[in-house]
Amino acid sequence: MATNKNTALFKKELPFPGKGKAPEIIWLHGWGQDHRSLLRLASLYKNQARNTLYDLPGFGKSAMLEPGAGTADYADAIIRDLRKVGPGHRIVAGHSFGCRVALRIADQAPELVAGLVLISAAGLRRKRGLFWTLKSLGLKLLGKIAHLSDRVFNTALKAKYSKRFGSHDYKAAGPLRPTLVATVTEDLSEISTRLGTNVLLLYGDEDTETPPELGIQYHKLLANSCFRILKGFGHLNILTTGAHQCQHSINQFIRDLGGK
Repeated sequence: MATNKNTALFKKELPFPGKGKAPEIIWLHGWGQDHRSLLRLASLYKNQARNTLYDLPGFGKSAMLEPGAGTADYADAIIRDLRKVGPGHRIVAGHSFGCRVALRIADQAPELVAGLVLISAAGLRRKRGLFWTLKSLGLKLLGKIAHLSDRVFNTALKAKYSKRFGSHDYKAAGPLRPTLVATVTEDLSEISTRLGTNVLLLYGDEDTETPPELGIQYHKLLANSCFRILKGFGHLNILTTGAHQCQHSINQFIRDLGGK
């Protein structure tokens, strides 16, 4: 897909009191969020790294990409901005949806990335039981029937179907809905298999949206990865009440990369 190369990206750079070389951390938020969701965690690094927090396209103060843009297009937008600065000791840290974009960045422009920190990473197909699979197939079939009925008989069944069975994110996506649909069905296993970047995987043991089983899958696929489960945290509070636990693991990761 052609991406709008003039898309305006909002980014917040935290003040850095130090001088000379320092690690640079790029922060990419999750779906339905903006840069503020990562401010608490990023602020823990304000004295030891140069921190840049983006509003991904279509969120916060950043303009949308073209309708239906996928994570590769999101990565392109960030890559173009990073190339204005050039190569460096740069860590790209993402949460949930932001992890999809971070993986794409490392795959499409490995020279710009020294390491990835993936918190509650999505992007792989979860292993489901037979009941869930049959239910999912049934709902997809029902959706197709509703869509066909609207086209042939001019009904309004698709809207009713979406209202009844659509997720909160789906209902709230608005013009970003085509992007959401394309995103939740993508599988980043092939990219992960060929990626040579050093990766830290962090998951909360109480996360039901992106459970630790996804981290285990990623750990098997990513050649240079480290996997950590943080006890007592879910999908969102891992960034807030769990910020210091994340920091502990990220600090070790930065030291291992030579960014101490």
